[in-house]
Amino acid sequence: MSETRDPQAAVQEGSGQESTSPPTPARRAMALLATGVMALSAAQFLFAGFGAFGGGYTPHLIIGWIIAALSILVLGAAVAAHVERSYLFSAVALVVLAVVVAPLAVELTGRGASILSTSFSGAPKSWLGAAHAFVGLVIFGTAGRIMAAGRPAR
Repeated sequence: MSETRDPQAAVQEGSGQESTSPPTPARRAMALLATGVMALSAAQFLFAGFGAFGGGYTPHLIIGWIIAALSILVLGAAVAAHVERSYLFSAVALVVLAVVVAPLAVELTGRGASILSTSFSGAPKSWLGAAHAFVGLVIFGTAGRIMAAGRPAR
């Protein structure tokens, strides 16, 4: 048997409660900031390729720090919007990935901005570089999940 539902009501993911109200300004800001993280994350792959083929990694580095800053703003907006716990955890994960994990993976390969002096050599170094790229994909997906929280209920 299928349940008849009011087409105006939608379940906010993770909350289990019906909502027909439009998103709050803080929730819209969170979604907009997460959209920015997604767009810049996609651009990061372009700039990583640019650096890998001799163009230099400066644009990639700068955009990486912008993504980190936007991620912190996403978390602030998520707190202000009183989002569901699952979205709040996603915002915290976004900050940890963008501010700690991605830069650390680069620093440990010895190709970073020399915040740390430690580097590995050989296979671990290659795997850390690959992990850095994978973390970029996870950042993109996590930002997409957070962006979805700002959509109006349908």
